[in-house]
Amino acid sequence: MTNPFSNIKAVHLNNDEIVNFWVELNDEINHKKFLDVIEPTNPRPLIILGGKGSGKTHILRYCSYSAQKVRAQKSIEHENCVLTQIKEDKYTSLLLELGNFQFERFSGSKLDKAVWEEWYFYYFNLILIEAFLEQIIDLQKNGLEDINLEKISNMYKEYFFDSEENLITIDYIYRKIRQEHKKIDRAFSRLRTGFKNAIDLDVIFDTRSNIFYDISYYVLEASDSLKDIRFLFLLDQFEDLSKEQQRFVNTILRHPKFSERISIRIAGRLYSIKEEKTFSDDEKNSYAEVTKKYLETYLDNSKNYKQFAINLIKKRLDRDISNLDEKYLTESFLEFDKLEIIKKVLSIHPESKDRKYFLTLTKQLEQYSDSLNLSPKEIVIILDNLFCPSDPHKEKENIWLLYQAWSKNKNLVEKSQEIKNSMEGKFKNIHDNETLRHLSNTFYFQICREYSITFFNCGLEKIIDFSHANPRNFMLILSEIYANAKFSEETMFDNNNPIKCKTQDKAIKSASNEFWRYAIIDIEDKFVVRMVERINSFFKAFRISNKPTEKTLIAFSYTGKVSEESEQILTKAVNHMLLIKKSISKKEKNNSGTMLDSYSVPAILTVKWDLHIATGGTFQFNAEDIELLCKGEDKDWLNVYKKYISRYNVPFNKGKKEQEETKAISYTTPSLFGDTL
Repeated sequence: MTNPFSNIKAVHLNNDEIVNFWVELNDEINHKKFLDVIEPTNPRPLIILGGKGSGKTHILRYCSYSAQKVRAQKSIEHENCVLTQIKEDKYTSLLLELGNFQFERFSGSKLDKAVWEEWYFYYFNLILIEAFLEQIIDLQKNGLEDINLEKISNMYKEYFFDSEENLITIDYIYRKIRQEHKKIDRAFSRLRTGFKNAIDLDVIFDTRSNIFYDISYYVLEASDSLKDIRFLFLLDQFEDLSKEQQRFVNTILRHPKFSERISIRIAGRLYSIKEEKTFSDDEKNSYAEVTKKYLETYLDNSKNYKQFAINLIKKRLDRDISNLDEKYLTESFLEFDKLEIIKKVLSIHPESKDRKYFLTLTKQLEQYSDSLNLSPKEIVIILDNLFCPSDPHKEKENIWLLYQAWSKNKNLVEKSQEIKNSMEGKFKNIHDNETLRHLSNTFYFQICREYSITFFNCGLEKIIDFSHANPRNFMLILSEIYANAKFSEETMFDNNNPIKCKTQDKAIKSASNEFWRYAIIDIEDKFVVRMVERINSFFKAFRISNKPTEKTLIAFSYTGKVSEESEQILTKAVNHMLLIKKSISKKEKNNSGTMLDSYSVPAILTVKWDLHIATGGTFQFNAEDIELLCKGEDKDWLNVYKKYISRYNVPFNKGKKEQEETKAISYTTPSLFGDTL
């Protein structure tokens, strides 16, 4: 079979595939569904925002008239009648991608700004009317037969400047609008290429009347078959409009006409909104008139997303493999057996004393023996107490427990004995705690790093986690796995021969790098890119530190007020999906709670920087730290970086003199701006 995941963008799917690959969200707790995003029967205008790959275009296309035709063809009940499908849905819609209309033409020095705006308003109305009438004509070819031409003629005489005595048809108005559209395109081409210095054209209706509302309403009213049917204008790619052009769209949102029959849905990326004002005395679109919806909130629940992702696979494979269940899909991907790490270490260093992490610990204890008040004999006792020859992972736990005691100025000989007693089942079992279980993945990661063993990202559950809340990332990873599997002569979705860890890991890393590459091209802001690189390297430094934090760090917040410039850098990172913003509660001393903004690394980028995928804790900066993170010179950010990281590396920030001595101990520090470690 060909790669079933190769088309990762909805824009590349045909109408049949849009319907066939549709997967509805099954959120039984919050009762959310993707169709709720559109709210087809709600008269209130909506702005739908979503990051790249969040499923926005697929949802819009599934709700469009073209998809209704496909669903009608597949429905026995509807007997291939789209009109019957529309009546069941109680709506129909027109989807327009604003990026296709070259609205950037409506600017330049050859015309005054006010004149450009008038032509833009006029052209926008032409486009909406033309597309609407084209859809009505298609409906007439598919069963719509009762349009009252007398009502259409009266409407034409009222809104169009020329007069016609004969009965006017929908087709006549469509051809007239289409001809006007072509005239303007030709005139603009001649203007921009220098053949003309002005646009000498008459208009056929009032440029400022938002006439598309009126034409649409009276056509709908002219047919009994369309009675009680709501018509939706779905306008996608809002980000392709300029600030002034968005102001016009805001005006038609804020001041709708015939809202009992017609609704507007605007869709765009998270950064698409450049202007919220309308042309009415600088008023802004408020929540009372226009609702904003964020797609990511619909997929944020891990349980819901997991089932959604599995259903996506099933839909893509339905043509080639039927009756797939979750167990079969899971078994088609090998999971990383961490016991292989243990075996590798045991084969290299059978004896504990030779293992790399113990050699590092020995050097550290010897260097700080004076401040720790340790004799050479006591150092040997400490090390012997921590040895667990058959289990390197247990030894990493032991070393972490010792480092924790060191950071708290406790007696290390006594602590090492307590650790030994716990291993032998004597007295208190200090190994049986949630912190060590949480750090288990980090310990394996550190062992792999110390021994140059590849720490594989693999397994279906991991793949789903790495693409969290972003269907396109999920499809991208699966597509990369399929291509790599084919190259290595592996068969995908054959649970008798599951895909190897190496193949999966290579694909996941490739998908992560591709996400990053396109994101930084899209964002075009070196300060945002630098900030994201800095914070990811900062989090990685915690993961590879001597004493990793008890809670996984891939999120941060801050207290205090930062500059507008720094806020803009953080916001831009969020809008381009390089950070995820949430609100968290912070407990104050008086037990009152304040809300802080939390920024976390998106799952797909944790791969690139070798971070743990789960958010455990949130690192709290102050406002000055954030200023340096966003705008500071390298040397200034480095001081902040060292200030915090030093608390988790020997000698755990025990004083300036000892900190300077730490330079003699070589532990790897991540690049501040890159991902090479």
